[in-house]
Amino acid sequence: MRLDDLFCNMRAGMIYESLDLQKLITEVGAKRLVEAMLDNIGNTNSLIRENILGINYRLAVEGLLEHKDYIDILNTCLGMDYLFKNINDPDCDDAVFCRAYASLAIGWIVHADAKMEFLSESQYKQALETTILYMMQETDRKGYVLGKGWVHAIAHGATMLREMINHPKFPMEYAEKILDCIKFHIASQHPFTDGEEHRFASLVLILMDKGITEQQTKDWMGNLAPKIKAAHFTDEHASEIRLWRNVEYFLRSLVSVLAVDTRHDSLMRDTAQYVSKIWSIAQSND
Repeated sequence: MRLDDLFCNMRAGMIYESLDLQKLITEVGAKRLVEAMLDNIGNTNSLIRENILGINYRLAVEGLLEHKDYIDILNTCLGMDYLFKNINDPDCDDAVFCRAYASLAIGWIVHADAKMEFLSESQYKQALETTILYMMQETDRKGYVLGKGWVHAIAHGATMLREMINHPKFPMEYAEKILDCIKFHIASQHPFTDGEEHRFASLVLILMDKGITEQQTKDWMGNLAPKIKAAHFTDEHASEIRLWRNVEYFLRSLVSVLAVDTRHDSLMRDTAQYVSKIWSIAQSND
């Protein structure tokens, strides 16, 4: 099978529905398939990118590669040419596709390692630290781009962090750094566009399942944004207002996430009350 035909001509969804991936690996070889996949992971053609996404996913969850192959993919995707590709260069706008889809591949390999245990503790920790470093630098907020499909780097990064936190090797001393990542993206003057705030809200619940307390969560929520220094909203404070709107949307998402888990009814109610008076809190001089 020609890999360019596989990437370009299979309709969306066929990767999951009808592709015999084990047969493909036998025919073309795992090395060639992985190389072709990595070469195209940030392709701006949405069909190619989505098909590679499907292959990435199935390779991880179905355990079809050797352990060394997963480690090689992980190390490649964590590198400067993938997860950090042109991250500080505003003239390389399309590089974000590579960063966004490399983050998904990283998350799935970490998910696979939780079952197969091919990463050492130091390898996992290095991956965790690198993904946190990336999430404290990524600022591209695009969601869906006409003609090119989904970017969603922020949301995909949150998905990557979810797999990192869910991993049995996750050390709780990194919980505060994860919360810093979440705050970095919430306390932004740039609005959320396509539901990113809900993915971040789900991370808080996972961290609570791992061991952070409700009081820690309340204290963190109370420091998400600075006070607005004007008694009335003005042009001068437009950026602060956008920031507080992000905080509001995030907290509303957190309420909905907490509502499905009766263990956190008290925190859910407190958060809902906080949201109801958030604009008076924003203008408070206390």
